[in-house]
Amino acid sequence: MKKLELFLDSHFYPISVTILAFIAWVAEGPFQYVNYGIVVLFLIMAAIIMAYFKDTSYAIPLFLGLMFMVNIEKLGLKDIQKFSVIYILVGLIIIALVIHLIRFKPKLKFGFLLPGFLLLAISYMIPLYYVTYSTTLFVISMVGFIYLAIYVFIGSTAQNKTDKLLTYFFYASIIILAQLIFVEIQGYLSYSNDLTYIEKIKQGISTSWGNGDFGYGNINDLIIFFTLTAAGQLYMIIKHARKYFLWIFPFLSVIAVIFSGSRGGYIAWALLLLLFFVLLVTFGSKKLVISGFIVIGAVITFLLVVPELLPTLYDVFIQGGFDSLDLFSSSRITLYKDAWAVFLENPLFGGGWMSNPDMGNPDRIQIYHSTIFHTLAISGLFGMFALICYIFSILVLMVKKMRLNVAILGSAWLVTMIHGLIDNTVHMIIYTLLTILIFTSIEQEENTVNNEEPLNMNQIDYLTE
Repeated sequence: MKKLELFLDSHFYPISVTILAFIAWVAEGPFQYVNYGIVVLFLIMAAIIMAYFKDTSYAIPLFLGLMFMVNIEKLGLKDIQKFSVIYILVGLIIIALVIHLIRFKPKLKFGFLLPGFLLLAISYMIPLYYVTYSTTLFVISMVGFIYLAIYVFIGSTAQNKTDKLLTYFFYASIIILAQLIFVEIQGYLSYSNDLTYIEKIKQGISTSWGNGDFGYGNINDLIIFFTLTAAGQLYMIIKHARKYFLWIFPFLSVIAVIFSGSRGGYIAWALLLLLFFVLLVTFGSKKLVISGFIVIGAVITFLLVVPELLPTLYDVFIQGGFDSLDLFSSSRITLYKDAWAVFLENPLFGGGWMSNPDMGNPDRIQIYHSTIFHTLAISGLFGMFALICYIFSILVLMVKKMRLNVAILGSAWLVTMIHGLIDNTVHMIIYTLLTILIFTSIEQEENTVNNEEPLNMNQIDYLTE
C-alpha cells in the first residue's frame, strides 16, 4: 500500500486519470465498452482507496474523471435504469464506505453548511406528500439527502484542503478543455470542403459544432463545470510562477470557450477572467502580471487577425435579434412562464422534480434554465428560503476563511452562480458535487487572523501548503 500511496501522491496519478477519462469519453459506438471498462476501473480503484486509506481525498480525481466521461447523448431516466452493472458498482462503493467507517472510525464533522444542505434536502422531499408518487420521483427527490451525506462524509474523512483540490481541479479542467477542442476540430473537419473556413467556423459556433450534447451535459452545462475547475489553472500559474508553459492552458481555454458558441459562457468567462486578473494583479508578481497581459493580447490579436470572426461571434450572440425576447433567450422566456405556472399551482412547496416533462424529451426532467425559476417550480417559497439560507451560509464561510486559494475558488463559484440566473446550477448533480468539494476544502482552511497583512507572492508557500 505504501507504493500505491506514493503513486497517489504524485502528479502522475491525476495525469493518468485525465488521459483515461478523455479516452473513455471519446470511446463511443463500437468502442463504448472501452468507456464501460474505464468506468469499472475507476469505481474499483475508488472503492479500494476508501476501504484502505484514512484520507479519502485520494479518490477525488477518480470521481472527477467519472463525472466528465459520460458520453451518452440525450441521457434520460430510461437509459440510467439500463445500467444494472452500475448498481452493483455503486453497491461496492457503499461497502467500501462502510469498511472505512468501521476500520478508521472517523469523527463525523457537521460543517458550517449543514443547515443549508438540510433545508434544501427537505424542500426536495415535501412535494412527495401531494404529487403523484413514483419510485423514480422518490429516488430523485432523495438527492438532497444524498448530497448531505456526501458533504458530511467528505468533510469527516478527506484531507481535502484547497491546495490539493485546486490541483485536482486543474487536471479536471484539462479533461473539459480537451473535449471542447476535440469537438471543435471534429466538427470543423466534418463540414463540406465547398464551404470557406469562415463559413465552417460560423456554422460550427452557431451549432456547437454539431455536438451540443456532451453526454454529461449540454454545452452550457459543460461551460459551467469548466468555469469552476478553471480555478485550478490560476492556482497552478501562481504556485508555479516560473513555469510559463502553464499559460498555454488559459489561452487555449479562452479560445475554446469563444468557439463553443455558448453565449452564457461568453459572459461568464468575461467576468471570470476579470476576477482572476484582479487576483493576479493583487497577489501576483510583476512577471506574472506581464504574462497575463501577453496572454490577453494574444487572445485579442487572434480575434482581430481571423477575418470576420468578431462579426460572426456578434451574429451568434444576438441570434434572432432583440425583437423577440424569447427567441433571443433560446426559448428561456417560455420556460420561465412554465416554471411560474407550476409555482402558482403549489406556491408554498412547489410541484416537485417531475412536475413538468422536458419539452424536447419526456424521458428527461425539465430544466428551467434559471436557478431561481427552477427552485420556485420544484420547491416553491420554502425552497427559495432554503436556497437563500444555503447561499448566505456559503458567503459567510468564505468571508471567515478568506485567503488567496479561497478567493480563487470563491470567484469561480460566484461567476457560476451569476451564470445560474440564466442556467440551472445549484440543482445540477455534477455542479453540486463540485461545490461540495469546494466547500469542504474551504472549511478545512484555518481561520484568518484579524490583523493579517495583505497577501503577496512571498506568502505563496503559506497559502498553498
